Amino acid sequence: MESDLADEETKRRRSIDQDDEPFGKTRKTLRTPQKQLRNEKIDKILELIQDMKVVMRDMKNDVKEIRKEQKEIKEEVVKLKNENLILKNNYDKLLKENQKVRQKLKAVKKNLKWLEKQKGKIILN
Repeated sequence: MESDLADEETKRRRSIDQDDEPFGKTRKTLRTPQKQLRNEKIDKILELIQDMKVVMRDMKNDVKEIRKEQKEIKEEVVKLKNENLILKNNYDKLLKENQKVRQKLKAVKKNLKWLEKQKGKIILN
C-alpha cells in the first residue's frame, strides 16, 4: 500500500492554468508541402468532377438520342404490322380466288374430257 501512495505523490499534477482548458487542442504546425499536396488533391478531385459532368451531359444526350430512335422504330414497327395485316388479308383473298379458279379449271377439264368422249362416239357412229 505504501507503494501506491508513493506513486500517487510522484505523479505529475496539472497546474492551475491547465485546469481551465482540460481538453484543449494540441498545437500542430502546418507545413507548406502538406497544404500543397492537399490543394493538389482537391484540384484533382474538382477536375474529376468536371470530367464527370461532361460525361454525364454526353450520356444524357445519348439517352435522348436513343429514346428518339426508339420512338421512330416503334412507329415504323406499327406501320409494318399494319402493312403485314393488309398483305395477309390480300393473301387470303387471293388464296380463295385461286381455289375458285382451280375448281373452275377442274370443271372445264372434266367437261373437255366428256366432250372429247362424245366427239369420239359421234365419229364412230
